[in-house]
Amino acid sequence: SSYIYINDFGVSEQVYGLYYSLNAAFLVAGPLVFMALRAILKPQTIILSGFALSAISGLLVMLFGGSAPWAFCVSFLPFSLMRGMIRPIGTRLLLTQQPHNLTGSASSLITFTYMSVGALGTLFISQEWKSRVFVLGALCAVYTVVSFTLWMVFSRKYKYFSDEDAPIPPDAA
Repeated sequence: SSYIYINDFGVSEQVYGLYYSLNAAFLVAGPLVFMALRAILKPQTIILSGFALSAISGLLVMLFGGSAPWAFCVSFLPFSLMRGMIRPIGTRLLLTQQPHNLTGSASSLITFTYMSVGALGTLFISQEWKSRVFVLGALCAVYTVVSFTLWMVFSRKYKYFSDEDAPIPPDAA
């Protein structure tokens, strides 16, 4: 993102730092928003809504993100928020599928996968594209559609949520 903000939009490093901080705040707020929504919604509903909002965010980045740095930031924020919301759920689901003596190895593999995908994404987006912003929006949309498709396939094959995953009333939490 620094390359897009500084080189493509021409903002200073200080201004980029502000945009980065705002994006990071939305990423960090994701799990907190999930916990608030968890009081009234089932995790499955939150996940499916997250996929929809992430895909919309990718489309907004493609359509409007290249017009100005603020438009890029605002259109990308929903993707960051949803990523922050869904990652802990996915990690929980992956770890609960493992025997207790293998959760450390599974956790390392999950982290390795996130880092590897991030490195590949950085390598891909650093190529000479006509519009890196458009390509990033397309990546977000495609990544979301692929993730949603895999989620639908595996959620039919395995029952990830039980009755214990019903909404938690605020007074019971």
